[in-house]
Amino acid sequence: MQKGARKVGVWKEVREAALKYLKTGELPAGQAKADKAKSKEEISGKEELSILPGILPKTGLLEAGSIQKIETPAFDLLIEIAIQEEDPEEVVYWYEELKKSGAEAESHWLSISENQIANTVKVKYPEIALDIWKKRAEKLISETKVSSYEEAFPYLRKVKETLEASGKKEAWEAYLSEIKKVNKRKKKLLEILDRLGADRIIGE
Repeated sequence: MQKGARKVGVWKEVREAALKYLKTGELPAGQAKADKAKSKEEISGKEELSILPGILPKTGLLEAGSIQKIETPAFDLLIEIAIQEEDPEEVVYWYEELKKSGAEAESHWLSISENQIANTVKVKYPEIALDIWKKRAEKLISETKVSSYEEAFPYLRKVKETLEASGKKEAWEAYLSEIKKVNKRKKKLLEILDRLGADRIIGE
């Protein structure tokens, strides 16, 4: 029992140190010491370091400068961690911070799934999820390809289900009507959209 409790305690400290680094770029004490040294010999002779002194054991594998610093905040990693921990508040916080960062954080978008973000926040922040799904669906529809129309269908269905679940069926019908009106010459798209007209849609 004590062993299990010790593991939980260690994980909590490791998690906090990792998140602090991803947010601020502040290295754990052991790595900061190694990073400042010009060579392994300058670190008390051949002293072995722990990346988290007092928390994790010395492995003999850590060398001066062995860990490359990353650009922080690491929005993509922070969002992914929040998704895995099913923490919609943290997901929304870092997602909004990422959007504010503009071109400076452009590379972070490459490893982010906005659909995963929407799925994580849809219950507590439906307006954010709806915005993501609508933009994704509309972008696909604008590609004017049947395959893209089919790809847009699940996103539109999520919009439908979310709006109807919150008692906003009229809002959904108005949105669907607007899409049909704007894309009235795309017959294949209209055929696919007709599938959304049913009162009940079977889930994926």
